Amino acid sequence: MSSVNRIRAMVYVKNSAFIDTDIVIKIGNYEGEDLLKKILGSYDYDLYIHEYIIKEELLSSENAKRQINEMIEEETLRVFLESSLNLDEKIGYSLTKDLLSKDSDKKLDDKPRKNLGEILSMSAAYVKGYSCFISDDKEAKMFAKDYLIYDSGDSIKVINMKDIVKYVSDNESMGIKRKTMKHLYISLGLGCEDRIKKLKLEFEQIWPAKIFNA
Repeated sequence: MSSVNRIRAMVYVKNSAFIDTDIVIKIGNYEGEDLLKKILGSYDYDLYIHEYIIKEELLSSENAKRQINEMIEEETLRVFLESSLNLDEKIGYSLTKDLLSKDSDKKLDDKPRKNLGEILSMSAAYVKGYSCFISDDKEAKMFAKDYLIYDSGDSIKVINMKDIVKYVSDNESMGIKRKTMKHLYISLGLGCEDRIKKLKLEFEQIWPAKIFNA
């Protein structure tokens, strides 16, 4: 932890965020509506995606990759290139990703590449001073809380699927129906009956049905 804390971002950029692979796939694979573009594009952030994710982690997700490419073309999403870092940022980036990789290896049964896109993205977000990381990985919140803290005392805010459901429910102008988000959220259960049951309960707590519209 001490190595990273000595290399701190000089500027805390409140309106910039990186997006992680799991969020892109979970939302982007939904068929029938381009939810990925609609939801992420509505956030008041300058959005970034790491070049590694595009090259290595979206190969089998055609619908998600299509929407990502369209967002890049429409300039609502920017591709982060490691080559864009200056010398000081490269040092901080290397230290941060090494620390997160070592900590992650302990929790991933020695499979460090399982979440490499997440580690690279969070490291880049930290050295650039970006305020948010959009990810549904539980480990991401641990990384942010334990390691990715700025001199101001702020840490990188992690926005997960629960936060996204709440955000959509609070923004009816987006035109996304409750039943659409419920279907998306429950699909994260991947056919596991117990998991689906838990997700249904969670969704009802996040976005309760209106009595007259239930």
